[in-house]
Amino acid sequence: MVGKTFYLSSFRPLKENSWLISLEYTGELDEDGQYPVFTKVDIQNESSTPLPIKAFPATSEIGEGEIVPFKDQYLLNYGFSDTLFIFDGEQLSPHYLFDFGSKHPSLKDLTANDEEFGEIIQSQSIAINLGSII
Repeated sequence: MVGKTFYLSSFRPLKENSWLISLEYTGELDEDGQYPVFTKVDIQNESSTPLPIKAFPATSEIGEGEIVPFKDQYLLNYGFSDTLFIFDGEQLSPHYLFDFGSKHPSLKDLTANDEEFGEIIQSQSIAINLGSII
């Protein structure tokens, strides 16, 4: 990751030479069809470590990852997530779980093709966390 060109959606310094970043979706997916939303980058060691928060490409249509200072940590959110996370620079933990009830997006919703996804959004048949944090 260090030395590559990419677009940042959100970024925050963790400590000297270390950053927490959220990239715009690049099209690269893992074997499960997902991509890491947040990555910890160490500039001095030229290394990067994705956090274990992954999303489907539909997420990038709604909202890329957002990182906001929260007390002495960071609050993390992204589109379609049902969980707000806390990251202290080392440890990641859930902070708040949304209860979408019967409107929780299903795997089928999150992996729909572009046309189906547009219909799902227009029908408002699912609850949508836009990924913003104020």
